[in-house]
Amino acid sequence: DVDFNMLVAGSIAPVTPIPVSVTTAADVLQYVSAGNINGNALSITMSLTPGTALGSTTVFHWASFVDASNYTAILSDGTNLIARKRINAANHDATIAWARTVGVAVKLGSRFDTTNGIDIFLLGTKGTNDATTTASQIGTNFQHGADGNDANQDYSMHRFFNAYPVGLSDSRFLALTTP
Repeated sequence: DVDFNMLVAGSIAPVTPIPVSVTTAADVLQYVSAGNINGNALSITMSLTPGTALGSTTVFHWASFVDASNYTAILSDGTNLIARKRINAANHDATIAWARTVGVAVKLGSRFDTTNGIDIFLLGTKGTNDATTTASQIGTNFQHGADGNDANQDYSMHRFFNAYPVGLSDSRFLALTTP
């Protein structure tokens, strides 16, 4: 059945392009850390699809911000994917090579805990560990798509986010991040 009741006689108005640049706002989601994020044992997994060509810009995919000297985050700089504990203005980073590609989804995971330190996993591969076992620096909130302070937005699509209040095993991370 086809209903033509809304068909209007006449020509369709021409579309005129707008001759200015338009910037789309980043999709930043914020949640309360208490009850959701464990500073002593935390594992995060997600699927991420970059939506903008960011070049060498440093962007944050997930973060909890205490202050500029103390935060916990998953970020990228155009060359590496980084799991970071910033403690008293010192960066403690686990890294894995990653050149972001617009529209190409990746599965990633990170472990921040007081037993194993910091680990990063990407597409079924484990990156270089950082042995820092100090508790994660967790603020009141955490954000997807920004640095926990509404800046360094990643303009990416985040899907299938999971936060576990334990340090998952390497084999579990490899299974969860393999495409």
